[in-house]
Amino acid sequence: MQKWIGAGVPFEVHVPPIGLMCLAAFGRRLSPDAEFRIVESSLECGADEEFLRIIREFRPDFVGIRSIIFFLEEMRRIASLARSATSARIV
Repeated sequence: MQKWIGAGVPFEVHVPPIGLMCLAAFGRRLSPDAEFRIVESSLECGADEEFLRIIREFRPDFVGIRSIIFFLEEMRRIASLARSATSARIV
């Protein structure tokens, strides 16, 4: 977990992305044909290249990032990677 959250948390932490899940559910209600994908960077992306591959293949219109203070370093890293791979709005 050092890669994802630095040295501040001595144990593994996983927090489900409930806010993003709610936004995706609401978005599906408004636009049933829209496609939503939630990627847990700490679980699904063993390296930055994997995250970049996912972004480039999915080609999102928006990239939503959620975080808690423990994951501030990860949030900044993911935002930077997303900016380098897509012109999508980052929220």
